[in-house]
Amino acid sequence: MAVVRFRGSNAFRTKRRVEKNSPPVRMQITQCDPRDRNQNECIWLAVRCCHIAFRATDVARGRLDPRVLDALVCSQIIDQVLNLCRLLKGEEEKGMTEHPYAKNLPIRIVGLHGMVLHPDCFDACVSLVIGTQPHTVNVVLRIIGSRWICTYLQMG
Repeated sequence: MAVVRFRGSNAFRTKRRVEKNSPPVRMQITQCDPRDRNQNECIWLAVRCCHIAFRATDVARGRLDPRVLDALVCSQIIDQVLNLCRLLKGEEEKGMTEHPYAKNLPIRIVGLHGMVLHPDCFDACVSLVIGTQPHTVNVVLRIIGSRWICTYLQMG
């Protein structure tokens, strides 16, 4: 898909597939300084944020094993996602079967707004839909050692 750069700003838009058979996801990425990261790195970080948001949401819904997040996020994030999973199971046991996080509804990522804050930090807001309910997941990636690791994850 084509990359469109906004005139006079450090932002660009593109559409990319997150998975092979998924529809393209609209992405808008802004850079504080265009020398921080090139466009390909920014798009790679955005796709990584989409993967993290998708997997973390599925872990919270009880559909995936939390170990799928081990290499992507720090341990504190895994604990937060597991706490959300316990809360959702508690609501399920109380008879809330029409909960928007219901296990049988598909997840679809519809958009991403990301920003390169500085060379070592990428902040993104991933918009997704579970069934017909819109949700957002905020993801912050930082370089720890030589890898990009999620240091902040908030589901809403």
